[in-house]
Amino acid sequence: MATFLAANDLSPLWQADYSQKANDSSRPIILDGFYGDEHRHISVIFERVQRDAAQPNVFQVQGRTRYKKYITPFEGTITVEGLKPLKAYLDLDSVEEARARAYTATARFTLREDPTTDGAGTYQGTAAMDFYQLASGKLHLVQLMPDPVLPTGGGGLLFRGQWTSNRTGRRQAVAFANYSEAVLPDAMKDLYIGERGETLNPKYARLDWSEAWENDEWWAKPARPALSL
Repeated sequence: MATFLAANDLSPLWQADYSQKANDSSRPIILDGFYGDEHRHISVIFERVQRDAAQPNVFQVQGRTRYKKYITPFEGTITVEGLKPLKAYLDLDSVEEARARAYTATARFTLREDPTTDGAGTYQGTAAMDFYQLASGKLHLVQLMPDPVLPTGGGGLLFRGQWTSNRTGRRQAVAFANYSEAVLPDAMKDLYIGERGETLNPKYARLDWSEAWENDEWWAKPARPALSL
């Protein structure tokens, strides 16, 4: 693992790619998931990721979260602790498919919200990245949505852990991913209703899940003070 990470920088894969677009809109790929017992919607964007010069398995990160329309900056680290081969269909041409090598990187993360914001806390937990390397050396996320067999559910990135309040020590479960359905708990299997599952269930609309499909460029706006939790 140490040899691979010294030769290959994973930081562009952790970071939001503004050159990729979601649903033909101007929205960069942003991680979506749930927060707390009510499973409210949360969005996370990693705006800057840089590999540590002395420790190639450690990545310094900066970004923002949006929860209940409150946008809060954070900074922290992602530390890769494992790397193993991944069996996955990569949807490449036959020559590239034969030469490409896929992997899953496992990591732990700590994201500390700006302590000057009201209600700030810290996100901690584990992360997974499914990616492949072409013969040219280029790295890409394995994005085959949906695919529950893959460690990340098919989106390429998945984070699970807890948020802890700086002020009260209160803890809340949290999970977010490129493919939000990969982290939805069983309690939210009725997120969509209708014969083809195309309509958002009203009870989840009130928990902010409609935001995941709004063309609201919140990442381009100044942060609002976080709400007190």
